[in-house]
Amino acid sequence: TPLKPLEAAAMERCIIGSDVGGIRELLDELNVGRTFKAGDAADLVRVLNEALDRDTASLQAEGRMAREAVLERRSWERTLTPLRQLYESIGRQSETIPAS
Repeated sequence: TPLKPLEAAAMERCIIGSDVGGIRELLDELNVGRTFKAGDAADLVRVLNEALDRDTASLQAEGRMAREAVLERRSWERTLTPLRQLYESIGRQSETIPAS
């Protein structure tokens, strides 16, 4: 997962990214930000202008929602919990294997 959009979202920023795989998937998952067609400068300009045309209060509200989404779904604790559980289960399994 790309970290830069997560960092920006955690800082309550409006997120704009290309529609390339990981970035698009992340923004879709978090339900925040906007995407532009990768390699299409005109589409990037369009998306930037749309953001600039918005009022400050709505951009700030979007930024707060982005931060909340990151804290809820992408915190280090939430990300690492499945890995910790996996390693603990492997450790328990190795304890039951007789030594040769």
